Amino acid sequence: MASFRGRELLLSQAVRQITAGADKDYPVDYSHLNIQGYAIGADGLPAGVDAGPDTALFPVSDTETEYGWSKKVKMRLPIFTGALGSTEIARRNWEHFAVGAAISGVTLVCGENVCGIDPGLELDKNGKVKKSPEMDRRISTYRNLHRGHGEILVQMNVEDTRFGVGEYVLRSTGWTRSS
Repeated sequence: MASFRGRELLLSQAVRQITAGADKDYPVDYSHLNIQGYAIGADGLPAGVDAGPDTALFPVSDTETEYGWSKKVKMRLPIFTGALGSTEIARRNWEHFAVGAAISGVTLVCGENVCGIDPGLELDKNGKVKKSPEMDRRISTYRNLHRGHGEILVQMNVEDTRFGVGEYVLRSTGWTRSS
C-alpha cells in the first residue's frame, strides 16, 4: 500500500514542505513501483571468518571508501547528497543536511544559484560576487563539524560562473585548488 500511497503515508505536510524525492504522477501504474533488492552474502570479512548472521554484523563492517585522482577524499560511507541549491526547501533545511553529512563523513553537494538568490548578495564593480552571506552560512555549517571524511562540493551553473562564485568560494573560505 505504501508504494501506491507513499506521499500520504510519508508526511502529512504539503508536498512543497517536505524533502522526500521520487514524487509520482497519478493515476498509478506498475511502472511507478520501485523494486528494492535484497542483500545476500557477505564480502569483506576478515580472513578466516565465515559469512553468517553472527559474523556479518554492521559494527564490524568497513564502509569507508575514497574518490579523486591526485588528491583522495576519504568517506566513511559511499554517499553523496543530492545538490541542494536555490530552493526554499534547501535553504530552510540546509543545517540538517550539512550537520548530518559532516558528522557522518559523507560528501555534501551545495547546488547551483545559491549566491544568485541570496538577498544579502553584494557584487563588485565587475559584477562578481563580493559578499554572499547565504553561501558563507552553507559552507561554514558543514565545515564546523567536518572531521576529515567527506567534503563539500559547490555546483555551479552558467550564471554562477559569470558571477565568479567559484573564485568567491576560494577567497572567502581560504581554500586553495589543492585543498
